[in-house]
Amino acid sequence: MHSGSEVGAFLDSLRPRQVPWVGYPAILGFLATAGSRGTHPSVGVAMLDSLSPGEAPNEVEIRLRGRLPRVLLSGETVTVSINRYERYCGFQIKTGVLSSVEAARDCYESTDDGVLLHGRRTYTTHHSPYELQFYERVPLEEVLGTVGTVGHAVIAMGMEANISPRLLFHHELRGGTLHTYHGDGVAMKTFRNLSENPCAVMLILDFEALRGYSLAGRCEEVSREDNPQATREIDGGFQALGFGRPNRIFRHSCELIEAVEVCAPAPP
Repeated sequence: MHSGSEVGAFLDSLRPRQVPWVGYPAILGFLATAGSRGTHPSVGVAMLDSLSPGEAPNEVEIRLRGRLPRVLLSGETVTVSINRYERYCGFQIKTGVLSSVEAARDCYESTDDGVLLHGRRTYTTHHSPYELQFYERVPLEEVLGTVGTVGHAVIAMGMEANISPRLLFHHELRGGTLHTYHGDGVAMKTFRNLSENPCAVMLILDFEALRGYSLAGRCEEVSREDNPQATREIDGGFQALGFGRPNRIFRHSCELIEAVEVCAPAPP
């Protein structure tokens, strides 16, 4: 069993070195949400072998080394987040919604060393002209040109699962509970999920070892006045990035900790 103090020490070790391009001490986490109230998505990390065109325009085949966090259930999707962190850009690629367990091959297939995901929809995790369309249609060429050489992907599974990067400029341990804080400038897809379901998972990894922790809990907007230290750190980080002051500050409060690493595929 892992403790908040153990994960806090892990975060302390990452903060000075993980994202030197930011120009301010920070940790890069991944906030995973689900659209079904009271549920947490399952998260994981895998090596990214390749991205290739799918059967239809704008569909993407994603070949991963390693296995999914669990079996996909009816009504759920697999969402993969692939990012160029130092360029602040990337994409979420989602499978279709699983209609039944028997139809799993519509979403993914097992391979000798991992899994092949059939990506049906692609969304940006950065600001782009495609956000102006209710259903984004990101050209495959842009996906391949931006993240085609990235070595790993993070995964979320659940109903309407989203997973996207968040810079964590402050964390603290209070009463045995680990809290992480981030700021948001605009109301994007993850914010809309949180409005319906504040249950969320914060995934934090050491990118060199591809190991870390998933922190399941609740993520909610908090006031600047009640969180002065977090506010100072977040404002300082946003200033270093040239983003100005964030519109909202969020606190993720951890309730359950699990270790995460790249998993070998299950034996046949």
